[in-house]
Amino acid sequence: METGTIFKGRQLRNDVKNLKAIADEYEQKIAHKFWLAEALQKDSIQNSWDARINNSGKDWSFNMETVTSAGTSKFLIITDGGTKGLTGTFWQNDAELTNILKTKKSEENLAHFLTSDFSAKDSESGGKRGRGKALFLIASRDSTFYFESLRNSDKKYVAGKQYIEDDAVMVELSTNNQEHLKDIFGKTFKPLSNVGTRIIVQNPQLELIEAFSNGSMINFIENTRWETIKKHNAIIKISDGKTEKIAKTPKHYDNDYLDKTKNKNIEIREYENIQLPESAGGTNFRIKRLVLVYNPTETPPEEIQGIAIQRSGMTIERRPTEQLVKEEGMSKVYGWVEMDKELESSMYDLEDVEHLNFKWTKKPANVLLDIVKIKIRDFAKEVKLIEGDLSSKHKVYAEIENDVASKINNFLKNLGFSGGGLGKRPRQGKERIPNLPLRISFVNFITSSGNGRINFGEKIQAIASAVNDLSKPINIIQETWIVDSSGKTIRSQRKEVCLNPKTESLQGWKDLEILSTDFSKGDYSFRSKITVMDDDLDVELPRIGKLEKGVEIKSSLSFSVEKDPPSKGFIKFEAIKSIDKRKYLCLRPENNSIVIEYNTDHPYIAKFMPVEEKEELRKFLLQVGIVVVFSQVLIEDLSDEKPKIFCDIDDNIEITEVVPRIMDEVSKFMWTQK
Repeated sequence: METGTIFKGRQLRNDVKNLKAIADEYEQKIAHKFWLAEALQKDSIQNSWDARINNSGKDWSFNMETVTSAGTSKFLIITDGGTKGLTGTFWQNDAELTNILKTKKSEENLAHFLTSDFSAKDSESGGKRGRGKALFLIASRDSTFYFESLRNSDKKYVAGKQYIEDDAVMVELSTNNQEHLKDIFGKTFKPLSNVGTRIIVQNPQLELIEAFSNGSMINFIENTRWETIKKHNAIIKISDGKTEKIAKTPKHYDNDYLDKTKNKNIEIREYENIQLPESAGGTNFRIKRLVLVYNPTETPPEEIQGIAIQRSGMTIERRPTEQLVKEEGMSKVYGWVEMDKELESSMYDLEDVEHLNFKWTKKPANVLLDIVKIKIRDFAKEVKLIEGDLSSKHKVYAEIENDVASKINNFLKNLGFSGGGLGKRPRQGKERIPNLPLRISFVNFITSSGNGRINFGEKIQAIASAVNDLSKPINIIQETWIVDSSGKTIRSQRKEVCLNPKTESLQGWKDLEILSTDFSKGDYSFRSKITVMDDDLDVELPRIGKLEKGVEIKSSLSFSVEKDPPSKGFIKFEAIKSIDKRKYLCLRPENNSIVIEYNTDHPYIAKFMPVEEKEELRKFLLQVGIVVVFSQVLIEDLSDEKPKIFCDIDDNIEITEVVPRIMDEVSKFMWTQK
């Protein structure tokens, strides 16, 4: 039997299967009938724009047209002008081609164009791994396309063909022979006479042809390349053989629409040169421009909705505003983000190869998104889309909330209760209530003083942990944020994560420096929430119930900046807005107290919200608050060696007897209220 190496060679591959895998990836991510048209225009226009001779775009042009030849054969023809063409070294065998590709020189366009998974582009360009070139083969029902190029560098002419044969991609290349394609398409064919490149896709897919005739293709171009068209007056034309269309800036990005002197309905804000913190992973990352637009009289078209994330003049993706700020009406806010060169370069590394998405859980993308979220929320409050927490109406609510909480807390303190029941050690012979197996932990929230006061210049570790002690994995959305006493979001993070058994997911800020530019003197709340995303886990938790999709677990703690924290009590109140029918009253622990969230969108509570009904709101909160708080008192009282109220409750009492005892104490309190 032979020993040692018996074969050394290149791994064989099936190019047809590779092309299908690429097509499937595009189709899955774009997810509509005309996915190929959207993908093809995005890659082909970006490749052409990258190859423009003048950075300003002067003399650049791009044309896409479907053509019928001899009455039957269909072709998709893509032609650009004012570009460098397929420049670079010629080769005569695979070894020479391999050496050219190894140089990774950007000027070797011809070699990169005719090979797959090779690209020498950077963040200022659109390409990433050469995936877009495969789209020309995918676009053809015959898996065949032709090309020709007149090069700007040496005025040489190249032409050729790429096609599938025996499950392999084959390439034919001809140089300095302008008759090459005439031999294929006939004597009426006119080779390029100006510098640029032409692609001829043979027998294009039927959905591509339909996208030209029904307007989808021109819409895809305008919604992707609007920045290039707007800033550079770029000329992009398409034709279905009958009608020629020129791509224009969509109405909602047009300067006339965005001019408040001409369109008095809109509210628009522009934020420039926003510095990202060093925690983003770089010292000079900047948002060059963030533009937010709101028109109360209309909702922008679906294809425009959201915040467009721009790179190199192209919309990579749009982030829905109603997901960034979860409030009603947010779909009416749209806009875009432009990045400076260094931030673009770093974001490019997080971009998928199809130029459709970023990895938003990675730095600096997650930091960028946090800043955008904060700006959107502040903008929405400013234009009164969502109710500003400092409005006169809110001040009325806040006064009622504080007054009711103060009455209840003072009453209980006079009875000798501290409001620390959640953290009390049980009296002898009692077992501590165990932690929920799915919970939020703040053990990683660390300050220098430990008393809740933080001064300017100090750093804190503000990290929340989502803990899964169950025996099965759970898919969750994990959110952590910091808000001031007015409800304004100072920092926020959000991610989707599969929380494996016996693991935790950390979220927050490891070394958060408290600066006067970000924080003012006052009280703050550090909050965290996990939302279950699985449909049915067949798990039921005490105090939570059945774990199913949409169930939320929340917790928070408070701290103060440049002031001593306020004295703590048993309860606080906080208004929330939600159309979720399950949310009537929600309880959230915070610093060994309970925050009672009351849903102002709930029909029963909504009737108390008009200012003229403020006394009814006061009565409602008083009744709700005292019931909740005596449940809390029960925990603290039973944890004491000498109970003050519930001294007659012991291990032998039936649960049905506990509620009446609580209601006895509630009745005594309510008897004294007017």
